[in-house]
Amino acid sequence: RLRGPLAPWLKAVMPNTAGLHLAVPLVAPLDAATVVQAARGASVGLHPLAPPHLAAPVRSGFLIGWQCRRRAYRQLR
Repeated sequence: RLRGPLAPWLKAVMPNTAGLHLAVPLVAPLDAATVVQAARGASVGLHPLAPPHLAAPVRSGFLIGWQCRRRAYRQLR
């Protein structure tokens, strides 16, 4: 069930188990796959941005769950 000022005008069509995710491109010369491996080793769910691309240019970066961003930052610092 949606809550907040837009709730009277919107309806959830399916259960929301994924939450909100941010697409964040890499701006530093890092290997996204290596960063994803390190994150998973620290039990942080981090997903590479490249696989959803259907065509060039492929951007390197991540999909980050909004809810866990602070915990992930602390663990990966």
